[in-house]
Amino acid sequence: MTNTDAASKVTKAIDDSTKQIQDVQTALLDATKQTALASLDVYEKSISTVLDFQQKVIGSTGLAAADGVVAAQVKLFSDLNAAGVSAARSVLA
Repeated sequence: MTNTDAASKVTKAIDDSTKQIQDVQTALLDATKQTALASLDVYEKSISTVLDFQQKVIGSTGLAAADGVVAAQVKLFSDLNAAGVSAARSVLA
């Protein structure tokens, strides 16, 4: 075995290892993105559930003034939440 052959084998082994590392990194990044997107879905659903519950609780009091305030608060929070989630999704896309 010549020095050139040994160097070629070492170079090939390094290239193969680098490719394997890149493949693992890509798979890990994809899995992390999917997990983050799933977490965003759960977060969105949770916020929606909390806001719906809040409206129902206030609606059951029969206070018209409270209904209006809560409706405005829920709309504001929903809009801000939608913007934040949308921004997060665009980062993960």
